[in-house]
Amino acid sequence: MTIVNALFCATFLILVAASAAVAGSMIVLALFDRAFAKKRKPLVHAEGAETYSNQIDPPSVAMR
Repeated sequence: MTIVNALFCATFLILVAASAAVAGSMIVLALFDRAFAKKRKPLVHAEGAETYSNQIDPPSVAMR
């Protein structure tokens, strides 16, 4: 029974070490990506927000 218990313990410790390595590498790679990422242009332009500002009733109020 001692051998089976030792195998379970060793398997558990190996799985804990592997999961810690995976989680740590995900965090480190995310930090590297954030540090060396290029600045991206915004997807929404400011001109699109101004199209409804000149109308009397916004579309959401006119639909009621």
